[in-house]
Amino acid sequence: MNTPSLRLERQLLRAGADLVIGVDEAGRGALAGPVSVGAVAVVAATPTVPRGTRDSKMISEQQRERLRPLVQNWALATAVAMTPAHVITTDGLTTAQRQAALAALGQLLNDLAAQGSSGRVAIILDGAYDYLQPGLSAWPNCTVRLKVRADVTCSSVAAASILAKTERDRHMISIAEEYPEFGWSINKGYGTAGHREAIARHGYTAHHRYR
Repeated sequence: MNTPSLRLERQLLRAGADLVIGVDEAGRGALAGPVSVGAVAVVAATPTVPRGTRDSKMISEQQRERLRPLVQNWALATAVAMTPAHVITTDGLTTAQRQAALAALGQLLNDLAAQGSSGRVAIILDGAYDYLQPGLSAWPNCTVRLKVRADVTCSSVAAASILAKTERDRHMISIAEEYPEFGWSINKGYGTAGHREAIARHGYTAHHRYR
């Protein structure tokens, strides 16, 4: 199993960034519930990521929950934001993901500014597409570095994936109480056979996408 490192983060810091923010999402492929985006800031003094930190898809729910507070304490700052299903339905998944990412980044950058942290920011995005544009123009001090499989190789992005996933999972468990027939406390809104069968029997809810 691959272990993420701060290699790219430290490379960006040596190249002139004052801090690096790893960004990753959870919930893109679900049938119900929000899309969630986590943002995790690190600096030159940030130590090695807590042991066991991996892309959230590579570890169990129990492991993710155990790592959540460790990651929050490890990072300089963290934030998570979610965009609800009705926005995904009306505006599309990419727009919804951008909205959540910009909200998380805004929260994180505001928190850092309140602490007196500012300067040049490098943002690591998992993948080959910069979905933050054009919204990132609000922060001219921020630049984006695209990295395929950053959630596997970069500590800040792996940590962001854990926070995005655990926040979304907790949300799905909370709304499952209102709609127990869909099994969201277990499937978290993804298209399992049981979830699809429940939709066929009971129809869509306000939390379903593209209904």
